[in-house]
Amino acid sequence: MSINSSRPPQAGGNYNISHAATGGGAMQHNKRGVSMTELLVIKIMRESLMTVILVSAPVLGIGMLVGLIVSIFQTTTSIQEQTLTFVPKMIAIFITIILFGSWMIRVLLNYTNNIFALIEKIGGG
Repeated sequence: MSINSSRPPQAGGNYNISHAATGGGAMQHNKRGVSMTELLVIKIMRESLMTVILVSAPVLGIGMLVGLIVSIFQTTTSIQEQTLTFVPKMIAIFITIILFGSWMIRVLLNYTNNIFALIEKIGGG
């Protein structure tokens, strides 16, 4: 199965799969357009999971890094306050969303547009 794109596939990828490359694979063409197959459903699920992982990775990574730094600080200073990690994590996550928010929106919009285009192809509209 090959994807009609000059760049490598990414999360929220392109579902314009060529008919010659499918060989009865992901998309099968009929009179109305494209029909759903098991391979197409698996590809859509894989792309959706990869999109979720890709979009959530910066926030989760920063939250984990700040939590690790704060816990090392707590261990070295013998401060055992449970709420100490909450405020730095929230500030770091907020800053991460501000910095990566436009990229996250672009990835999600690209994925959503591709899904709507696929729905239109399948519906024959």
